[in-house]
Amino acid sequence: MNSRSPHTARLAGFTLIELLVVIAIISLLVSLTLPALSAAKQSARTVKCLSNIRQTATAVNSFTTDHKGELPENRVSTAHNQHITWRHNLVEKDYLPEGEIWTCPAPPPTEPLSEEGTVDQGSLCVGDIESNWALNGHLLWRIKLEDEDAERPAIVIRRTTHTILLTETRDRYPDLRITDNILSASDEHGGWFGFWHQGKGSYAFVDGHAEVLAMRDTGDPDCRWHNGRDNTQDIFDPQEGREVPPHGHPEWVFLLPTIYR
Repeated sequence: MNSRSPHTARLAGFTLIELLVVIAIISLLVSLTLPALSAAKQSARTVKCLSNIRQTATAVNSFTTDHKGELPENRVSTAHNQHITWRHNLVEKDYLPEGEIWTCPAPPPTEPLSEEGTVDQGSLCVGDIESNWALNGHLLWRIKLEDEDAERPAIVIRRTTHTILLTETRDRYPDLRITDNILSASDEHGGWFGFWHQGKGSYAFVDGHAEVLAMRDTGDPDCRWHNGRDNTQDIFDPQEGREVPPHGHPEWVFLLPTIYR
């Protein structure tokens, strides 16, 4: 015999309206929580990205120390019209292992790429790794023989805490420099430089630290790419004291594609 009264039975269950209210409340809580969870996940990926690019910068500095202050060449000739990249060179010489250390976990809109199998300045790349890191092309640009010294030693860089060493990229190039043409055309190529950290990218500096910066902030009010007064000059040329003080690129505001704004 059921000892519960009809009134007790009614209290033990949910009406349809009550069930719908509970579902609505849960849905509202989920909708409020998901953006926060997504932001936290993105933040964690950005922290990991900074850690990876910082470790790569440390490896570059270790290479520089071992080679009497000479930065690694962006591309190293291994035979007539053939070369390997600085990335492959650092892995080959055991400064870093190949793998996730070379990539951003954010992830970029495309998978990390390699220059291997492509031709640059008439030279075929026969060794590279998939990576999101490129050297600042204003530091080193030419293809050099392996037994030649780098043209520009790191010791002549005056503002090591301010000068970019590595930039984030989603293209195959192992080095990138800044020109007005590159900035204005960047949209056409899907964005050479990092913008997937809420419109910003990861950068490592000559002194080894790393920051997440908007593209505009790397050029203005104080350019972090080179010492010259315009984009045709680089970090080393000229070295007169009057050129070292801060210089900016306010014109970038008109050149930067929407992905960098």
